[in-house]
Formats: sequence, C-alpha cells, structure tokens
Amino acid sequence: MEYWQLIRSKLGTQKVILPTAAGAIMKDNNILLVLNKGNIWQFPGGFQDLNESITETVEREISEELGLTLKAGQLISVYTSNKWDGKFSNGDEIQNFILLFKMMGDFEMEDIKIQKSEVNTFQFFSLDQIPENTMECCKQKCRDIFAYSGEVILH
Repeated sequence: MEYWQLIRSKLGTQKVILPTAAGAIMKDNNILLVLNKGNIWQFPGGFQDLNESITETVEREISEELGLTLKAGQLISVYTSNKWDGKFSNGDEIQNFILLFKMMGDFEMEDIKIQKSEVNTFQFFSLDQIPENTMECCKQKCRDIFAYSGEVILH
C-alpha cells in the first residue's frame, strides 16, 4: 500500500497535506507535459513514498510514467498555497505541497515509453502553446520554468 493510500485509509476524505514532486523535462526550449487519464495535461510526477527523498520521488515517477532515467537537478519552485488545493471526484481533498525540479540527463524521443495505466500520451510545448486543458498549477509551473533566474520561486 502506498503512503497516500495508508493516510486515506486512516483519515478518509478529509483534507491532507501530501508532499509531491514534479519534473520539468526540457528539449529544444520546450517543456514535456503528459496527458493524464482524465484528459488533463500536467507535469510528470507524483506523491512521495515513505523512506524516499523528494528527489528520489521525482526520479521514480519519471521512470514509471515515461521510462526515462533522469536525475533531479535544480529546484525551480515550491507550491504550498491553498490556491493549489484539490478535491477529487471521490471526495478526497488535498492541500498540495509540490516541489518542481528541472530534470537532468540525455534521452532520445524513442526512449520515452509511457505508462499506459496513468498516461494517455505526452507532448513537448513552448510556453505560448500550453493547452487550455492543462491543470492550473501546471500552467504556473510552465511559467516558472521559463522565468527561472537562479532563485527558487515560492507560491
């Protein structure tokens, strides 16, 4: 049982804070987004598991969702505002605590192997081409990755 599932089994649907890591994967000044099963674009990433660091979280999630072995590089931004709170269709509520890392490493497009149970497809976008059906926090992450100037951005 994953950590977030353990928390849910104890607390039901009430709002919980769960640490999450997202990875910014860049190629030719474009950002990779994945289309989730709800047909919403987002950054690859997910919840931290017990006994793993947050950098291990993002590296594991990138490997699971895209089949890529990349390393967490620079921390770009942190999202803790209740502006990013979420409520799922099953009633579960979450207060997000998200860390966005720029991912490091080389890969070819044919190296990307999506995890079909979580991801419909992936695509690289320029900042001015981010689809409307992108999660609001991910639209902000896109702006942050392109605006990053060396200091962590806090939200």
